[in-house]
Amino acid sequence: MNTISHGTLLRYHRLGGGDQIYNDGIRVTGPLKAWTAIGNPHKRREYDFKESLRKECDDYYVNNYVRWYSTEPFASANGQIPQLNIWDDHDVGDLFRLFAVITDIFRSLMVSDHMLMSS
Repeated sequence: MNTISHGTLLRYHRLGGGDQIYNDGIRVTGPLKAWTAIGNPHKRREYDFKESLRKECDDYYVNNYVRWYSTEPFASANGQIPQLNIWDDHDVGDLFRLFAVITDIFRSLMVSDHMLMSS
């Protein structure tokens, strides 16, 4: 996509209503698969979110964002069109529906994803 066509500047903007990326795999095949399989919300709340698991989650997000946002033609459009994107559950991994209680994992993922999207 080229926003400058034949010497004329075309003015576009994009408002993303969420779901710019899907990170659902983090709980299906990714590092949170074992945690997701815990059916008891109290046991899920007490799950030990070790530093190694936090690193695996961070790596999952970084790799998925880099893969998706560097895919053409999406990458070129993102580089040329100003945009405001709304963040929703799939941007994190459709995790909101899984949480019967706030857990250390949830808090950490929210901070990790917020930091990634802010950089």
